[in-house]
Amino acid sequence: MTDYRGLILEDTREGATDLAITQLEASLGARLPDDYRQFLKTCNGAYVEYDVLATLANGDEELLSFSLFGLDPDPGYASNPF
Repeated sequence: MTDYRGLILEDTREGATDLAITQLEASLGARLPDDYRQFLKTCNGAYVEYDVLATLANGDEELLSFSLFGLDPDPGYASNPF
């Protein structure tokens, strides 16, 4: 586990290198926000025990869960965007 800005993160990985972040930014054609760059350098992805009960415009409620993705695809994440 890693404590990052007061959040307890699980399943973290070794931080990303400056080179890896620069390569991602080049492929995206944009610079990442500084706070996300710092997150990647600290733990490069994690699982966060953080759920929010959101009320939708139609009055329905939906439980939203969050994962923070790093630079490397990880098939262990249920909603891996890669």
